[in-house]
Amino acid sequence: MYSIIICFIKISILRQFLEIFSLKRDYFFWTCHCLICINILYYTVFTFTIIFACNPISKYWDVLRTEGKCLNTELQMFVAGIINTISDLTILILPHLKVWKLQMSPRKKHAISVVFLFGLMYVHPSSPHSCLESASGQHSD
Repeated sequence: MYSIIICFIKISILRQFLEIFSLKRDYFFWTCHCLICINILYYTVFTFTIIFACNPISKYWDVLRTEGKCLNTELQMFVAGIINTISDLTILILPHLKVWKLQMSPRKKHAISVVFLFGLMYVHPSSPHSCLESASGQHSD
């Protein structure tokens, strides 16, 4: 469920960028549309991979079940963290390319950039290191 929600959040952010910044079909337009398609494909595959990671499916959450087998979920979470981090950073950087081309004072450009940089607060929890820590139950606090 988490991955589906994150997918829709990313799609809504990218659609908002298209509404704000995309007046013509330039690199920004195509990058946003490519990211939307990639996120839909990735999160669909990831969701089904998580659902069917174990055979039988209940082995994923039932630690007392000894029969059956599961995929390597640590590797899966690490790869998911890498893909999420790349996607998040791309979405974070994308509006800055347009903001710095606007005809306004550098002070206003800095202010707008700072607002967009608040997205950095989200990027760290989805990083590969964080995903591995949560999958293994170890934290480096």
